[in-house]
Amino acid sequence: MEIGSKRKSPRALTQISGAISDAKAEYKCKRKELATALKAEIKSEFQEQLIAENPRLVKILTRQWETQKCNQSRLTEMYDTAEELAPKVAKLIEMIRDAEHPIVYTGAGISTSANIPDYRGTGGVYSSLASGQDIKQCNLVTATPTLGHMALSGLLKSGIFKFLLSQNCDGLHLRSGVSPEQLSEIHGNMFMENCDEGHFFYRTFDVTEKTNVKRHKTGRMCPNEDCDEELYDAIVHFGEMNRFDVPYRWETAETHAAQTDLIVCIGTSLKVLKAYKVLWPKKCKLVIINLQWTPKDKKADLLIRGQSDQILCEVAKAFDIPISPYSESEDPLISLATALNENDPKPSTPFLNMVENNAKFPVESNNFKTNFKEHYTPGWYGKGMKKN
Repeated sequence: MEIGSKRKSPRALTQISGAISDAKAEYKCKRKELATALKAEIKSEFQEQLIAENPRLVKILTRQWETQKCNQSRLTEMYDTAEELAPKVAKLIEMIRDAEHPIVYTGAGISTSANIPDYRGTGGVYSSLASGQDIKQCNLVTATPTLGHMALSGLLKSGIFKFLLSQNCDGLHLRSGVSPEQLSEIHGNMFMENCDEGHFFYRTFDVTEKTNVKRHKTGRMCPNEDCDEELYDAIVHFGEMNRFDVPYRWETAETHAAQTDLIVCIGTSLKVLKAYKVLWPKKCKLVIINLQWTPKDKKADLLIRGQSDQILCEVAKAFDIPISPYSESEDPLISLATALNENDPKPSTPFLNMVENNAKFPVESNNFKTNFKEHYTPGWYGKGMKKN
């Protein structure tokens, strides 16, 4: 404090605080009156004068309304007509044929036909929470890979597409038969547990029952010999960063992104994915298959507004790739999953149907009927997002 300066008394500080509060209240009141005046079809003399005396605030309100209107229009789902869709799909097939290293990025939109809500679509997780509504009931454990998942799996197995990067945590790409070596799940997998020593395990149930944002311990211990580390889920919530290499496989994803000459984005708003600059090489063609606006629409070489299942099936047909129907008895998780030990904490979440009467999963089978739920929303679902 400078010599000669006086410390303000508590009373003076209270008066200043009160004056600031009064000013805020006055501004709020004026803003409300001005908004009413601007929306009025027939304006009173007082309202006309209020508008004339506050040009700066009028400009602020007008810009905010324009932004809100623009944001609202971007949530609208758009569909190409049959006449528009056919040549676009033909163009997509041609672009894939001409590409040397085409890769795919997927988002929640590819799983909506499995009765799993997306995030920003009609009835999506973000849309519901933003409007103060509850998340739509669904069952991600009984959900199975869709025709789109199976078609994409066939295109990857045959080498038409070289790699798949997904933002989804539902595990449906893996369960459709996509090889883990061809898959990067950058936001995790609800069926996977990891430990700090780099060991990872697939399970036949949602491992995120007791986890949350920045709290990822599942309550189980690593079953590997000579490892007594605690297990964590692999989910990356909004505002978090991943902690392990698997299942994210970022290095592999970056390698494929650097080599690609065609990226096909399916069912993703790209609002999160656009931030990963390493995934967007400059000299690369871009196809977007999505029903809503994305921040990369203007940069797309081809923009398709259609259902991903239909489009992927048509692409598979063009390349003579048979689309195998999903078979529960051949679900890759049967061979990939690690069974619970008797001493492991038992989840109260439902198990995948494949464990019932399965000798590989005695603990899970014994608890199958007890844990059954008609509707089950996983522990990770919608975490990190708040209701308005």
